[in-house]
Amino acid sequence: MSSFKEQADQFIKDVTIIQPSNEWPPILLENENISFEGKFNKSVWLRKNVTFSALAFFSIVVISNAIGHPIKIEGIGFVVLLSFFGAALTFLMYNKQSWIITNRAVYLKKRRPMLSSSIRKVVGFGSTVRLIGGWGTGITLLGVENASEVRHYLQGKKS
Repeated sequence: MSSFKEQADQFIKDVTIIQPSNEWPPILLENENISFEGKFNKSVWLRKNVTFSALAFFSIVVISNAIGHPIKIEGIGFVVLLSFFGAALTFLMYNKQSWIITNRAVYLKKRRPMLSSSIRKVVGFGSTVRLIGGWGTGITLLGVENASEVRHYLQGKKS
């Protein structure tokens, strides 16, 4: 029979939650396996998110014309200008993003990792994966090539 000290040491070892690595590439634990690895993919982002936004905008213009309330050309120009500005800003913010998703955490380059147990909600559209944790904080992965597969995997991890 093992001594009380050995049992206590084993209990502490089993219960202690080791903080995920803040380094890049992350230092993984022995039982931590990489499930997904990737970086911002400009072509996927353009194809899925930007194209959908343009189609949605032009659908609104067509519908407003069909019901007899056309949008003025100045309004259309203003929205297009804001859309280009938003797309450029988004690209500059996310174009160097890299991530690694393991069975324990989601690691991002130059950001704090998020433990899988901290994920409360997984949302997204197109090539976007948004992980929402406690207090509404979270991580956004943009330009994800297999975004629906990643969302499905992470939704399974949170339940």
